[in-house]
Amino acid sequence: MPSDTDVSLFGQPVAWYVEAAEWPLVALSSSLSLLYLASFWLQLSYLDWLQPLVLILQVLVAVVTAYLVGIRQGNNWKQLFVVCCLVGSTAGLVSALWALIHYAGTSLVFTISLIFNFVTEPVWSGLLAAAVSLLTLAFFHLPRWTAGWLELNH
Repeated sequence: MPSDTDVSLFGQPVAWYVEAAEWPLVALSSSLSLLYLASFWLQLSYLDWLQPLVLILQVLVAVVTAYLVGIRQGNNWKQLFVVCCLVGSTAGLVSALWALIHYAGTSLVFTISLIFNFVTEPVWSGLLAAAVSLLTLAFFHLPRWTAGWLELNH
């Protein structure tokens, strides 16, 4: 039985969101960490190679998370939005930390921008993950929506 201290958000307790985001976050954070660790030896440029690869990883994980949480588990778009924001924001923080560790000291201006990255990357990563997840949810519901729309017009 829920106690008075349980906090609910869009019909689910906050612990549910943390559990739903756990494995996508572990997968994305591990992948990002391996990518940044590999960049130490491969001497990959941050803006030319790492940021596009990080973006691709974030989009892929957002699509998979949207499918698993929104389609397979049947949760609504608000719950999916929160889960993907949580995954994207936390992964953005992990990416900003690795970027600072790897590229700090290359130049003063770049180091300052990497420090500001601790604010910007979690925000845009969370919003990107949420937007991609909502597009994925809409894509999988498109056949049902068009069937309903066709029935209304005939």
